[in-house]
Amino acid sequence: MTKKVIGIAAALVLFAALVPTLNAQWTQLLDEDFESAWSTTSPPAGWTINYDGSLGNSDWHPGSYSGSQTAYISYYPSETGTDELISPVLDCSGSDEVWVVANHYYSHFSGAYTSQWLGSTDGGSTFPNVIYDYYGSSVSWTRDSIDISSWAAGESQVVINFYGDGYTWNMNYWYVDDVDVWAHAGGGKPPFVDTLFCEYFEGSWLPTGWSQIIYNTSVNYYPCTWYHGNYMAGMFHHGSWGAYIWWSNSYQNEWLMTLPIDLTGYDPEDSVDLTLNSAFYGGDNNTYICVSTDGGATWVDTLVDLCQESPLHQWTYIDDYPNPLSYRISQYIGETIMIGFNYWYMAPAAGRGVWSLDDVCLIASGGGGNGPGADSLDLEMMAIIRPKTEEEANVPFTPEILVMNNLDSTAHARISCKIKELAGSTVYEDVLSVVPLEPGENDVYGFKDFTPEGGKEYNALFVLEHPDDINPDNDHLDKNFHATVGMDVTPFEIVLPADVQNGSFKPTAKYTEKAGADTTEANLICEITESGTSVYKESVSHTFTANETWTESTFPVPEIESGTYTITFWAENPLDGSNISFPPISKTFTYTTSIAETPVPERTSLEVLGHTVNFALSEASHVNIRVYDAAGKAVTTLVDGSRGPGSYTMNWNTSGVAAGVYFVRMITPEFNATRKVMILY
Repeated sequence: MTKKVIGIAAALVLFAALVPTLNAQWTQLLDEDFESAWSTTSPPAGWTINYDGSLGNSDWHPGSYSGSQTAYISYYPSETGTDELISPVLDCSGSDEVWVVANHYYSHFSGAYTSQWLGSTDGGSTFPNVIYDYYGSSVSWTRDSIDISSWAAGESQVVINFYGDGYTWNMNYWYVDDVDVWAHAGGGKPPFVDTLFCEYFEGSWLPTGWSQIIYNTSVNYYPCTWYHGNYMAGMFHHGSWGAYIWWSNSYQNEWLMTLPIDLTGYDPEDSVDLTLNSAFYGGDNNTYICVSTDGGATWVDTLVDLCQESPLHQWTYIDDYPNPLSYRISQYIGETIMIGFNYWYMAPAAGRGVWSLDDVCLIASGGGGNGPGADSLDLEMMAIIRPKTEEEANVPFTPEILVMNNLDSTAHARISCKIKELAGSTVYEDVLSVVPLEPGENDVYGFKDFTPEGGKEYNALFVLEHPDDINPDNDHLDKNFHATVGMDVTPFEIVLPADVQNGSFKPTAKYTEKAGADTTEANLICEITESGTSVYKESVSHTFTANETWTESTFPVPEIESGTYTITFWAENPLDGSNISFPPISKTFTYTTSIAETPVPERTSLEVLGHTVNFALSEASHVNIRVYDAAGKAVTTLVDGSRGPGSYTMNWNTSGVAAGVYFVRMITPEFNATRKVMILY
C-alpha cells in the first residue's frame, strides 16, 4: 500500500495549487458528498451497496457527522457479513496520475473486523489493490489524499470500494464523506521545489561563496562585526553555530552577504522564498535584510529592519515569533541576486543591539495545477506568538497563536491551550470553542491570562480541531519557555569616599542582588561629576548569586583636584548597558589633597531620610545600626562593624518591607540614638 497524505508527501501538489498556472491538466472524475436523498437499497447515483444478512444500521446507510450527511456503518444490530460501498466506474485511461481524496472517521472496539479502501481496474469484478487499511485501529475525523497512480493511471475501469467484513460488534462506527477522484492528463509543468542553498553555519567561516564587509574591528564582549559564534548554542535547530554580530560604542556598518543566486531559469509564475531563523535584541541600531541585483555594488531593496520591528531592549529568540522568518522575493526571477545582512549603528545612542542568523535558505517552487486538495481545508498552526522563550516572572500574559486558513472562506475551529511545568503537572488549560478563522493568517489571542512563576520551566501546547481539515499533522504546536526573575543589583552603602576625603582613595560601595536570580552578571559603575560634568567613570564586572551582598573596592583611584564632587554608584546589564539598580546611590563629598585640610566630624550623629541613612563618627568605633518595627521586632541590620572617623551614607532596601512606622537605632560605645521613619507606597 502506498499512502501519500497531502500535508506530507503531496505537499508540493498542494503548494503548486496555490500558484496560478496556465497549462494545468487536472480533471475531477468523482465528486460525491452524500448529501442527496439515498438509502442502503437506493444508493447515490452510480454507486453500489452490497450487504449480507438483514437490512439495518450495520450496513452502509446515510448518517450525520458535524452537521453533514455522510455514508455510515454502525456496530448495531450486530451481524457477521460483508458490507461494500462501491463507487461508479471511472475512466482514467488518459491519465498519468490519479488521486483519491475522502473524509473518514473509524472507531474500532475490539477483536477482528476488516475495514479497508480497495481498488479495482476491471469495473469492480475484483479488488486486488489495498488503498487504505485501518488494521483494527481507530482514526479520528480526517481528510486523506492518496496517490493511486501505480495501479489506476491509464486504466478505464477504475472502481473504489469501502469494504467492511466480519462481526460488526468488533467495531463501533465508520463514517465516509466527500469522496473525490482526481486525474492528471499529462503535459504542463510538473510541480517542483528547488533548494538553491541552505546555510546552517556549521562549517568553516566564511561559508563557501559568502563575503563580508568589516568597518568595526573592536570587541565588546564579542566581535562587533559578523563572526562565527555559538553564544546561544542550545537554541539553534541545526548544530550549535550561527552568524553573530555584537554592539559597539562606535560606528558600525557591517555586511554579511550570500553567494550569488541565479534566478534566470525560472518562469514569472514560479515562486522564490527566503527563509531564516534569527535571534536579535532590539536597540537603537538597524538590522537590514537587503537584496542586490548587481553583485553587491548596490542594494536595491530592503526586505525588513528586524530591530526596528521588535520591542526595544528585549530579546527575540530563535524560537520566538516572527521566527521562522519568510520573505517571498519572486519579483527577482530573471535576475542573479545576492542577499545582504546589514548591521548599522550610528554611535552614540541610548540602546544597543545584538543579531544572530541561522538556517538561511533560498527555495524556488512552482508547476503543477489545481489538483487534489486544492479546494480542501488545510488549517495550519504557523507560529506561537506568546509565550516567548523568556517571559517575565509573576507578570501575566495572554497565550497567542498564528493560524493559516488556506481557503477563501471563513472556517470555524476549536483551539485549545495547555501549559504544564516541565518537571510537573498541568498548571493551565483554556479552550476557545468556536474561533472564526478568516482567509490567510489569523492572530488568535482570546485565551485567559497565565502568570508564570519565577525560575520555572514550562511547555505550552496549542491544538486546533476542525472536522474538515485534511491534514491534522500541522494542527498542533508546542514550545518550551521559562520565567525570568529579572535583574536587580542595587548599591545600598557608600563606604568610600568619606564626606570629606583627604588624599587618594578607591571608590567603594556595597551592592546586593535583590531579584533572587540564580546568577546575574553585572557591570558595577562608579561615576564622579563636578558641576554636572563627568570627571571619572569606571566599570568593573561581578557575577552575583541570588541575594548576594558584595563590597566592590577595585575601582581605580580617581585622579581629581581638590574640590566638591558628586559620586554615584549603580549597576548595568552588560548586554545592553541598561540600568539595573533601583535606585542608584549618590552623595556629595569634598576632596582635599592635604592632611591638614581633613575635617573630622565634631560629634557622632545619626540622620534618616526615607530609605537613606546618614551617620557620622567623631572617632574610630564599632557601629551597630538596626531597623525595628513598631512592635520592637528587629527588621534588618544595616551596619555591624568597625568604622573610621568620618561621614557615611547608605540605602535601606525597603522593597520587601510593609508600609508603616519604623525605628532606626544606632549604637556605639559612646553613642545611642533612635530615629523614627515612615515608609509609604
